[in-house]
Amino acid sequence: MLARGTTAVIIKNVPAEVCSNCGEYYLSENVSQKVYAQAEEAVRRRAEIEVVQYAA
Repeated sequence: MLARGTTAVIIKNVPAEVCSNCGEYYLSENVSQKVYAQAEEAVRRRAEIEVVQYAA
């Protein structure tokens, strides 16, 4: 979930990598940029809560 001000965005099915040493999930730079772009669009629309699928 990403939150800014009064907007909360949940993006489902985001492709993540898993660290082979610690097992922590992380996003590639490309995926991160797309996730943040989707979240910014929700903020621009002044959405309060938005649940969306990841768009490649």
